Amino acid sequence: MEGEYKVVVVTTCKAIWLKRLLKDLHMEESDPTTIYCDNLTNVQLPTNPVFYPRTNHIEVHYHFVREQVFSGEVELAYVPTDR
Repeated sequence: MEGEYKVVVVTTCKAIWLKRLLKDLHMEESDPTTIYCDNLTNVQLPTNPVFYPRTNHIEVHYHFVREQVFSGEVELAYVPTDR
């Protein structure tokens, strides 16, 4: 889960960077950017206010993605895989 969650963090950073670049180019996007993930835990972790003791090593990343979800910059969506 940790490796996949770090990918969510990197993707969130890049999405925010692209949104700010578009804003500088006067092509602002007001809708949240949807980030798709095939791990349901990674989708639920930033939206659940309960602290998980096993995730204290990714706490800073967790708060960053959580802030972006609650501010409406990004939204996380679960996409199941068939394999």
